[in-house]
Amino acid sequence: MVQTVKVLSGWLRAALVAVLLAAFPMAMTGPVLFAGPVWASFEPAEDEQALDQIILRNGKVIEGRILHESADEVEMEVIVGTLRASTTYPKADILKIIRAGNTPEADESAGPRSDTDNERADDADEGDDTPMLSASTDAPSVYLIKLEGKFGRDISPTPVRQAVEAARKAQPDFLIVYLNNDWSTLGGELPSDVQGNFDLFMVAEKIIPIFMNEIDLTFEKQPTLVFWVRNAMGGAAFLPFVADEIYMHPEGRIGGIGTLEQLFEGTGDEVVRQKQRSLRLGMAQGVAIAGGYDYRLITAMARKSYVACYDNRGNIYERMPENPGEIVLTDDGEGDNADTMQQLITGEGDDVLTITPEVGLKLGVSRGTAADLDELLDHLGILRNHVMLKGRSTEIVENWKKSVTRAERKIPRLWREYNEVQVGGTPREQRQALGRQISILQEIQGLYRKYGEAFNPFSEGVPQMNQIDMMIEQLKIQIMLLNT
Repeated sequence: MVQTVKVLSGWLRAALVAVLLAAFPMAMTGPVLFAGPVWASFEPAEDEQALDQIILRNGKVIEGRILHESADEVEMEVIVGTLRASTTYPKADILKIIRAGNTPEADESAGPRSDTDNERADDADEGDDTPMLSASTDAPSVYLIKLEGKFGRDISPTPVRQAVEAARKAQPDFLIVYLNNDWSTLGGELPSDVQGNFDLFMVAEKIIPIFMNEIDLTFEKQPTLVFWVRNAMGGAAFLPFVADEIYMHPEGRIGGIGTLEQLFEGTGDEVVRQKQRSLRLGMAQGVAIAGGYDYRLITAMARKSYVACYDNRGNIYERMPENPGEIVLTDDGEGDNADTMQQLITGEGDDVLTITPEVGLKLGVSRGTAADLDELLDHLGILRNHVMLKGRSTEIVENWKKSVTRAERKIPRLWREYNEVQVGGTPREQRQALGRQISILQEIQGLYRKYGEAFNPFSEGVPQMNQIDMMIEQLKIQIMLLNT
């Protein structure tokens, strides 16, 4: 082989080296476990669409024609451009085999396709994000969804549902959700968990069923749902409790919902307010119970008046510490027990519970602390033997953020245009002006329907969805009167 390479021209030598690298993807990282290629004549290659593919565990894709397959190895005619070589690959090094399936030779060697193979082919034809690496393999597959940004805006039901649907098509063994919601104040002087935000549970309760119910109903195989928490504050604090396993970033925290006792303050009768608070607390506690976590953690995070401590075994007692080794979880926040400003700023107070990595481990909430994905996979026991599936989930969430931003800018501009329309003149001119106003309102209406779940009230006095609907109907009536 060395003598042959020496007599080849420069360009052909380079092409041969490229083929050798393709045929020996493991050569730079370990011993060669398959026979070397025997180069055939330089015949024109078939259309790339007609080639079989072998995907190795290191991610390398080899294209050509499968000649023979046994229980232990696959013999393939590797094709790169006009070059061909017969090479044998051990099954232990192969992640997936994709057969072209459109020639008699390929059909004969491939055998009948399974229903699962046909479904995956259909998904690929539709242009979705189903990664072909989701085929059956001994290595557990992993799919990562990143939820970052403002809770209720960037992290809201629609993008979460779409991201989980993308994961469903990949059928992973582990579905990891990285949660890092933006919890900054407008002024930036103090962290927002100083005041807390329990009322965003109404957003969380629309997202929770996506993880708790829809995965069970729609996934062919149930993945291990893992939440990896960097920041789960405010309404996002409820989400990790749906997970089979929770891991925390070294700077991670779960909390910021300590406003339950102020909810509905100044509205209606106190008895009614208490019932409403109890109802919401019970629903939030139910999420923890369904996930297999202690419901008292939710109580400690939500109620400033709740008193509890815990011991070194993670047992929680609804009282102040009485025995050596017991630690205050939350006190009543009154008098000398009130957190100082410094404790509020650093998140080290105990008026309400903020779960940190250390506390999470002691209370059995967190399974471990992971600064990066490799460390998390190591905790899961799959660092050295896993397949990371690629999908569109990150793209879906990022596109949602961009679309919401565009809609937030466009709606106030449309509202200004609506108010600038002059309705006057002849009946025909009036009908045209009213029609223009209806058209503008319908465009606002469409943006509301698509992205309204992420909107806060607009500062420029833009009406809400129900008001827009009424305004459109009133304008239509005015046009009808002009026609009579």
